[in-house]
Amino acid sequence: MAVACCILPVLILALIGQITTSETEMEIDCNHRELEGKTIWNCSDVGDFSFPETHIPFHITIMDYSHNLIQELPAIIQDAELPLDCSKSGNLRELYLHHNKIEAVPDDVFQSLHCLRVLDLSFNKFSGEKITAKTFQGLHKLQKLNLRGNPLEIIKDTSFLFSDLNNLKFLDISQCQIKIIENNALNHLYIDTLNLSSNSLTELNKWQFNGLNFLHDLDLSNNQLTEINNLTFHALLALQNLNLSSNTIFHLQIGAFEGLDRLESMSLRNNKLGDMPYQTFEYLKKYLKELDLSGNLFNSIGEVDSGLTTNIEILRLEELPRLKSVGSRATKMFPHLKSIYLRGNPSLNSISEYAFKDSFSNLQFVYISENHLETIYHNTFPWKQLKELKWSGNPWNCDCHLKWLVTLHEINTTLTCHAPTKFEGRRLQELHPLDLKCPRSFMYILIGVVLALCCLSIGVMIYLVWKYKGKCTSCHPRQGKYISVYTNEGADDEARATILPVRDDMELTERQIAKVPSEQV
Repeated sequence: MAVACCILPVLILALIGQITTSETEMEIDCNHRELEGKTIWNCSDVGDFSFPETHIPFHITIMDYSHNLIQELPAIIQDAELPLDCSKSGNLRELYLHHNKIEAVPDDVFQSLHCLRVLDLSFNKFSGEKITAKTFQGLHKLQKLNLRGNPLEIIKDTSFLFSDLNNLKFLDISQCQIKIIENNALNHLYIDTLNLSSNSLTELNKWQFNGLNFLHDLDLSNNQLTEINNLTFHALLALQNLNLSSNTIFHLQIGAFEGLDRLESMSLRNNKLGDMPYQTFEYLKKYLKELDLSGNLFNSIGEVDSGLTTNIEILRLEELPRLKSVGSRATKMFPHLKSIYLRGNPSLNSISEYAFKDSFSNLQFVYISENHLETIYHNTFPWKQLKELKWSGNPWNCDCHLKWLVTLHEINTTLTCHAPTKFEGRRLQELHPLDLKCPRSFMYILIGVVLALCCLSIGVMIYLVWKYKGKCTSCHPRQGKYISVYTNEGADDEARATILPVRDDMELTERQIAKVPSEQV
């Protein structure tokens, strides 16, 4: 009995230890799986309030603690036996902590993760004031850092000052309510991609991007920028892609893009530009291949009085709410144009016959669907060399002006008539050229009526002259001699006097002779 009493507490302690050990293992080992030679430790969306204060096992390559309720991070320590050579397996490479409630990241919390390549801290609660020079210390191999969706508000000039992010390539600080980027705040980074989209930036200056000499992609879309000043991007010597879409930019200074000698693609979509910014292309003429000016406030696009030409191959002019016409030689500045996107412009009803004349040699892809076009000219595009043509969604008027198109069966198969009413909904290829007629205009009808009235008047005059020619003898005097003849053939006393020319064979009665001078009888 005494022995049993002594053994019972030992058994209870052992059981408690086993349960505790089991719970600890369950907490750590949420979900193991192997994927393409990587061991994933998946503890996402399990309702955890804290990150485990334990050494990361040797075999873990990817750790996912996203979509939990974690508020604080302890020092994350890897197994001391892990090899320092990051090319060997066993080290933690990717850490996902997004969609938690982390309000601060203590200094040196990642100090031992010397082989970490990806760190995702997006959609947490920490501010820019909490990021210090030591926040990311020790992350020598980090290549991708995601801080998206945190209320940073400011990027201080000391945030990355003494960091070990020498190998960082991708930095996402979008949707962070950023209003201020202090001068030289990014100067110590060697990133090639920077996402600053969906923030609250209202202006930029030429010192904010100092030191980003290796940057290839810059996204500034969905901010509140109104103007781009001269030399804003002059330090970005290697930049290839620039996204300025969905701001409120209404003015570009002439030197706004000076220094972007290697820029290949730029988007100014959905801004407030009232005119095509031709002059700013001076600094982009060498390498720029794709330009998006959709969603701006252009009324028309026409020839520019400049000898400047660019190497742009893709031009997007879509969803321009005020665009009504594309004038002659509109692409004079784009002789190398291969693709034109001119879609979704609800007021566009006219494209000049020679609008794309300067781009004929290279133009291959044409997209003019969803406009308000009723007709198109034979010389507008190099039809037979086009590889793709999209022009549906226009109210095409199948009249004599489209007669030329009926015989081009390789391109007219997709054109559907909207007018006249008798052809509505029919394909143009189903019609015969003789079916395509143009109604007479009011001017032609008016001219026809006037000419008909003139001809009728002349005819009436000729008829009257002919009808009364024999009776109008006074119109043909004989040698200029006339006599007055008086007649009174009625019952009353009234008499009628008639002036008649004198003829040699003329016989007058005594009653008709009245005071005829002797030299005239």
